[in-house]
Amino acid sequence: MQPSKRVFDHTQVASSDRSFNYGDGCFTTMRASAGKIQLLNTHIQRLQSDADVLGIDFSFKDELLDYLTGESFTQALQLKNESVVKVLVSRGTGGRGYMPPTGDKQNSQCFVSVHPFKSQENAALSLMLSPVLLAKQPYLAGVKHCNRLEQVLAKRSLWQYNAEIESKFDDVLMLDNEQHVIESSSANFFAFDGKHWLTPKLDLCGVTGVMRQFIIDNSEALSMQVHECVMSVEQLSQLKSAFVCNAVHGVTPVKSIFNGAQSFSFDTNVVLDIDKTLTSLLLSGN
Repeated sequence: MQPSKRVFDHTQVASSDRSFNYGDGCFTTMRASAGKIQLLNTHIQRLQSDADVLGIDFSFKDELLDYLTGESFTQALQLKNESVVKVLVSRGTGGRGYMPPTGDKQNSQCFVSVHPFKSQENAALSLMLSPVLLAKQPYLAGVKHCNRLEQVLAKRSLWQYNAEIESKFDDVLMLDNEQHVIESSSANFFAFDGKHWLTPKLDLCGVTGVMRQFIIDNSEALSMQVHECVMSVEQLSQLKSAFVCNAVHGVTPVKSIFNGAQSFSFDTNVVLDIDKTLTSLLLSGN
């Protein structure tokens, strides 16, 4: 199936596109294996939810789904074995400055791109607290919108810190401006306090990840008692285990977190057990 006038590959982005100019859009990133995209319907639902928040027309979602499950696209994925599929929904072109096009002038569209899957360098991650704080914006909380400067700056600060002290932290743990734990630069955060698995509330900032929601929905099968909560940075020293998760890499254990003064170490074995069960659930198509 060939792309239609609403679904394009990433080589066809106009310089006047609003997602390119203003970050006026939303996106999702998916793992594909043997020609099949994991949790595809959930990703499409998330795009719909995010587009609704932004007021972007996503009436062509069935067309997008047909394209992603069509023979030509799935055959191309099979040739790559393991790959990453990104779908970006843009408000399109038009409007005047920040004012978006409205009514029958709306011309939203989406861009599909396929990238090689790259395994993470380490089986367990060392995190440091990011000096870049996440701004609170309840209207956009949870939405995976195209404004990602906070994450870009967080990644840049990680690179600078590693270069200056010749260290090797794998990623950052990001806080909001009240020193509450939110997420890593590109994944959601879960932590075990010895009784419950805790994950930060994302009602003021952060991204509600597809894998995060899958874990919450399947917590019983994963033998996890999950509580969404406000998590202070002081709680990090009391945690027993932790992991980050996203739709591309699934669950990855966290072995340590550096808070700028000291490092806290965590047991990774319990996370490995969760990962095994999670992988089975994903393979079963649950």
